[in-house]
Amino acid sequence: MFKRSVILQKCILITGSSKGLGNALGRRIVTDNKLKEKYTHLIIHGSSKTSLFDGLMAIDKLNNENIKVSGFALDFSNPNDHCLEEYCVNNGKIETIKEHDSLKAMFKDNNLDEIILNHAMSKDSLIYNTKPKIVQSTFNVNIISYINIVSSLLNIWVKENYKKPRERKITTIGSILNQEEVLIKGNMVYAMTKRNVEMLSDYLKLEYGERFPWLQVEHYNVPFMMDTNLVTNKKLLEDFNIKKDTTGNVTNMIFHSTSLNLKNTNI
Repeated sequence: MFKRSVILQKCILITGSSKGLGNALGRRIVTDNKLKEKYTHLIIHGSSKTSLFDGLMAIDKLNNENIKVSGFALDFSNPNDHCLEEYCVNNGKIETIKEHDSLKAMFKDNNLDEIILNHAMSKDSLIYNTKPKIVQSTFNVNIISYINIVSSLLNIWVKENYKKPRERKITTIGSILNQEEVLIKGNMVYAMTKRNVEMLSDYLKLEYGERFPWLQVEHYNVPFMMDTNLVTNKKLLEDFNIKKDTTGNVTNMIFHSTSLNLKNTNI
């Protein structure tokens, strides 16, 4: 039987963390005293170099502790799995740390312990249709990209844990905004319905969580975050009666509450 133990000095990757909730999660890691004791390396991800560099700079301004922060740019809907560059901020300037052969190689080189698959939508301009009972079709599915990411990571973890078992963790985040009556327009990878993100979490639990006692799988449904700088039309959201909260409360719940308290709840 696998004996769970608290392992400090972990490396965590947060997808979609160049802005919005993902970046807020990264900022909390470098400012929260408990999290600063737990993590020593934060890896953030952006779909483009421009957004990634902005995200790295935002987190670097708050990082006064000895936490390594790096990041990479990759569009998961159109991945180029060759020569993946990892960046960091050094003396206020973006620098290249290393050029990895592939995403899987980057996972292995960084000895990743946790990954947060962040799908939460937080931009009100993405709303383009509010007719009730219309099911989103164009942007409904792209779970495959994330399954491929997790599969690559788990291939590494399984091999490593045969030699030296240690606890690993996968967290999925879905947005309460992705409802049938509110359709979302955006990148196909991220604009998944709330149910699809839950299905991804269920798949990970059944396919991997049940087989590997060292793997922890959690899922959170989060409300619309009103204080993110991506929100411009708050009156529009009030008219839609969408569940709302702040990024501070949401990031605190994700890192300091159990997923059981959040799953399948209207926060």
